[in-house]
Formats: sequence, C-alpha cells, structure tokens
Amino acid sequence: FTHDGCSEMRTNVSNAVVRARAGETFIIGKPEDHQKIDLLMSGVLAHAAACDSIAAGLGKTQASGISTVAFGFN
Repeated sequence: FTHDGCSEMRTNVSNAVVRARAGETFIIGKPEDHQKIDLLMSGVLAHAAACDSIAAGLGKTQASGISTVAFGFN
C-alpha cells in the first residue's frame, strides 16, 4: 500500500500491524486501542474496491446517454 505522503496517513500506517488468522489469511490490526488506523483502513478498502471494479470491467469509459444538465443549468 502506497500513499501520497500525508502525515495523517503516515501515522495510521505506522500504527498498523499485520495479524495472522486461521487459513493463512492476515488482517490489519493495531497494537494498542488508543492508536488509530481508520484512515489506513478506509484507504485499503477503497483500493480493494477500485481493483475489483477494474477487474469486473467497470473502469472502461462508455457513453451513458444520460444528460449531465440538471434543472436547466449547464
């Protein structure tokens, strides 16, 4: 996981630890309850969703035929 160098993200990444689970799977955890990893978790989930969308072919641009003009404003 890489990021743009945001200091908040850097803190969240440094707070995170990898924990082993049954079945050779891993989760992201935190060593202490007061340490925050929320920003990291949202970034990882967003990245996974983007990868899933691309794999499903949803990243390709298509003409939707839907107007972008709403209520007469353009």
